[in-house]
Amino acid sequence: MPKLSISTIEVDDNDEGTTDVESGASTPIITIPEHLNSLRGSMTNYDNITDGNFGTIFLNKTKRQFTQKSQRGLTLGVKLVYFKNEARKTFTKLFVYNKDPDLEPDNVLTKILSEVYYHLEFSKLQGTCGFRVPTLLNYGFIERNNDMSINIRPSEYMFFIEMEDVEALPVTNLNEIYNDSEITDVCFDIEKEVERIDACLQKYNLHHNDLHSDNIMIDKKTKEIIVIDFGEATDHLIKISEPVMLCSKFTSKIANGKFGGYTSIKRRRNTKKRNHESKKRRQSKKKRKTKKGKRDFKKGRISKKRKI
Repeated sequence: MPKLSISTIEVDDNDEGTTDVESGASTPIITIPEHLNSLRGSMTNYDNITDGNFGTIFLNKTKRQFTQKSQRGLTLGVKLVYFKNEARKTFTKLFVYNKDPDLEPDNVLTKILSEVYYHLEFSKLQGTCGFRVPTLLNYGFIERNNDMSINIRPSEYMFFIEMEDVEALPVTNLNEIYNDSEITDVCFDIEKEVERIDACLQKYNLHHNDLHSDNIMIDKKTKEIIVIDFGEATDHLIKISEPVMLCSKFTSKIANGKFGGYTSIKRRRNTKKRNHESKKRRQSKKKRKTKKGKRDFKKGRISKKRKI
C-alpha cells in the first residue's frame, strides 16, 4: 500500500487494523498536499478487505472525474464499490485505482484524501450552520483483496472511507415520506434552507460545490437536512455560486398537472414563468440556427445533400 509523505502513520490504540509500518509495506512514497497530512494520525490500514467487516455490496460503478489523462479516447476513472453493514449501521465507499504512475495514482489519492478532509471540516460546522453530516468512522488502505465477489487486480490500490449509515433519503425521493399535496412546498422550504446552510458555510471559507438533489438527504424521522459527498469541496470559491435548484423533478410535474394541492400561487406562477422563458429560449435558439443554416446554404457553405 502507498505511504504518505511521512515516516510513520500513527493510529489510536482502539483502532483496528495496522499502519503502513506495521504491515511492512514497501511501496513508493506518494507526496500529498501539506494540509492533508493532518489525516495521517487517524488512518487505519487493513491487510485484507474482509478485515474491515464492511458488509454487503449494493453498488459498483466507475467514477471518471478523478483523473485528467485519457487513454484510447476515454478518460481514466476510479472504480467505486459501496457497502452496507446493517448490523453495525455503517456505509463504506471503497476506491479502487491503478498503481501505474502513468495513470495518476498521486492525483487520485489526493482527491480521495481531500474528500476525507472536507468531510471532517464540514462536520465541525454542523451545529453552527444547522445541518448534519454522517459521522466519519474510519478510513485507510487495504493491502489485499480476499473477497472473490469483487474483481480487484493486484495492480490496483484500495482505499476505504467508512461512515455512519444514516436513516435518510435524497431530496429526489421526497415522495416516499410526503404526499402529493405537500411535497412541492416542503421541497421549496428545503431548498431555501440549503441556501442558508451554504451561505453559512461560505462565511467559514467552506464550499461544497456539488449541492444537487442526490447530495442533500432528509432524515426519515427527524426531517433534518443531511449533507453528503465532499469530493468536490474546497476552501476557496472555484466558481460563482449558482442558486440551489433541488425541486425541478417536482416543479416539472406541477407544470404538467401531475401534482395537485400546490398551495403557493406565487411559486406556481414563478415555475410557469421559468418554464415559459426556457421554452422561448429554446425556440429562439432553434430559429437562429435555422436562419444561419439557410444563409450558409445560400452562400454555398453547405452542400445541397447535407441536412440543415
